[in-house]
Amino acid sequence: MTKKELAKKLSKELDCTYAKARFITDAFIEIISDALVNEREVKLQGLGSWRIHLRKGYARTNKVTKKPEYMPPAPYCRFHASKQIKDRLQRMTLPMSKGQLAQ
Repeated sequence: MTKKELAKKLSKELDCTYAKARFITDAFIEIISDALVNEREVKLQGLGSWRIHLRKGYARTNKVTKKPEYMPPAPYCRFHASKQIKDRLQRMTLPMSKGQLAQ
C-alpha cells in the first residue's frame, strides 16, 4: 500500500476529503519519523514496533579505485510485527503461483 492509497482509504473511512486525509497521513508519518530519530523506538499496540539499530562498521575494497576503505557504523530502522499481526499472517492463505499445482 502506498501513502496515496492509505490517504484514499482513510478519507473513505473518516468520510472526509482526500486533502484532509493526506494531511493526517503526512502528519502521522512525520510524528513517527521524529519519534524514531529522537527516541529510537515507536510501539503501536496491535501493529508492532519500529526500532533503530546500529549496523556494524566494516572494511571493504573500493571497486573503482581498488583502495581499502572503512564503512562506519550506520543506523537503520527495523519493524517488528505484533503478535496479532503474526497470528493473522499465519492464518493467511496465499494465492497459488504459476509453478504450483492445485491440490
